[in-house]
Amino acid sequence: GDFLYPPSALLMLSPLGALSLPWAGRVFFVVDLATILVATAIVLGVFGLQWRGLPGGLALLAISLAWPVIFTLDAGNVNGPLLLGFALFLLSASRGRWSLAGMWLGLAVALKPLLAPLLIVLVLYKRWKAIAVAVAVPVALSGPVVVAAPATLHFFDRTLPLLFRGQNEQIQDASISVSSVAER
Repeated sequence: GDFLYPPSALLMLSPLGALSLPWAGRVFFVVDLATILVATAIVLGVFGLQWRGLPGGLALLAISLAWPVIFTLDAGNVNGPLLLGFALFLLSASRGRWSLAGMWLGLAVALKPLLAPLLIVLVLYKRWKAIAVAVAVPVALSGPVVVAAPATLHFFDRTLPLLFRGQNEQIQDASISVSSVAER
């Protein structure tokens, strides 16, 4: 089968497997929403703004009306936890805790490699240890999954090419592959 997420994501999301599908969906909805709210508060704090008060109220209004947030919650995407990983990366980096920033980035990439381009920030700041941590986390989390379920390797030979080439005509209009986005 095709795997939409890297092997490491299977390990990270496996606790949901203990629940029935309806309950897993409900629990993940709450997790997704909570991570979006916490990430918003963290990012506001990074920029010296208070969660309580006008900035927090405006941020709450904006995220409650934003189509990407509504779509993420409706579709059950992992974007909330990714946003939290990004916020924690930003917070850690802004405080000079680069290895911790690498760990948060690594966990986010382990869930979904969407934030992998942030590695360039670590390269530009020459934070080699943080890069090693950011790469080691998803590799370490993928190891046991690949051993237990070798079919998860299809993420690398089927899903990643789709993301880069967008060769599936049925999803071309909604495809977020690099080539599809460039065409649009």
